[in-house]
Amino acid sequence: MSRNLCSVLRAALTTGIVLAASSAAVSAGSPKKVSPKQILYYFQGGTDGGVPNSTVIADPSGNLYGTTEYGGTLNCMNAARPPHKPPPAGCGTVFKVAADGTETVLYSFGPPPDAANPQSGVTMDAQGNLYGTSPLGRTGDEGAVFKVTPGGVETILYDCQNRADGYLPYGTSVLDASGCLYDTTFEGGAYNVRTVFEIASGGSQSVLFSFRKKYGDEPNSGVTLDQSGDIYGTTTRGGNQKGDGDGVVFKLTP
Repeated sequence: MSRNLCSVLRAALTTGIVLAASSAAVSAGSPKKVSPKQILYYFQGGTDGGVPNSTVIADPSGNLYGTTEYGGTLNCMNAARPPHKPPPAGCGTVFKVAADGTETVLYSFGPPPDAANPQSGVTMDAQGNLYGTSPLGRTGDEGAVFKVTPGGVETILYDCQNRADGYLPYGTSVLDASGCLYDTTFEGGAYNVRTVFEIASGGSQSVLFSFRKKYGDEPNSGVTLDQSGDIYGTTTRGGNQKGDGDGVVFKLTP
């Protein structure tokens, strides 16, 4: 066999190996497609709700629970966010989707003085009650913490009308074993740089921590608890002594 032919065969073999490896890498990294059979429910943006912005939770029977920012009782007209078209009407919902895809609206929010337009998920207690927050609605249209029973009865646990106590809650709340609820606000507090708050099982609200920018700023999400009652969370801005950092991970002791 000539040297030139050997070179050609060697180059072809190398090219084939590289192409096979590249093809395998693309295949391994390709996202899995969701088929229509895997979609449990399509929101219509009407009385069924529309624009779910957060995660869902599941109960032991496999039912899913969450919120939609819009839809529900269609007595809220929502302004467009340029350059987008206007979002669906309605102040949002708390919904349930069964394992077979059947959707039930447990509660439809109304305009103030109700809570409105929730953008976070919900948490559930042992009795099946759902808890969540909304950044809009209530007295000053500055948000609320709400509870919805399995039968669809809503109770406002806290009206975020006092800016010193924080307002505009965006996070998904968490409950401890005694029924106390913990979350964050996007505005307010002693330094007007957001808060971590607690709502006791009896309904009283307490500010556990008011952020300063060097300790973090703008917590967009909720918090989590460990078995000792320590609270953990993140902020999207702040940190360092100047307070102009890109966020922090924080821990608060009981």
